[in-house]
Parts: sequence; C-alpha cells; structure tokens
Amino acid sequence: MNSTKDERKILIEILACIDILKPVSYDRSGRGKHDWTFVEYWRGEDKYNEEALNKYFGKYMT
Repeated sequence: MNSTKDERKILIEILACIDILKPVSYDRSGRGKHDWTFVEYWRGEDKYNEEALNKYFGKYMT
C-alpha cells in the first residue's frame, strides 16, 4: 500500500517529536512558510538519533 505525501509528512513530524529525527543545530534559518513544528530545524544530513530509535523500536530490531 502506498502512502500519501501528507501521511509521510505526519510520520516525519512524529519521528521528530519523539527525538528520532533530532537536529544537530537549532541555529538554522527557517524554510519560509510551512506546517512543520518539531522537524523545522532537522535536515537529512543530521541523520537520526540512534539512542531514541533504540528506546522506542529496539525490541523490534534484530
């Protein structure tokens, strides 16, 4: 089943809310008009927070 663009945006926002997508720096300019709240300062090059990933999903990963 394919996801919609809105569904993907919501998932990204949730991952940022629980610190899996955690920005390296908050000293970045905003991206203009957007609906982001938690993921506003995160960039792809920041990767992901492995500690938070393990906290929430560690028991599902082998």
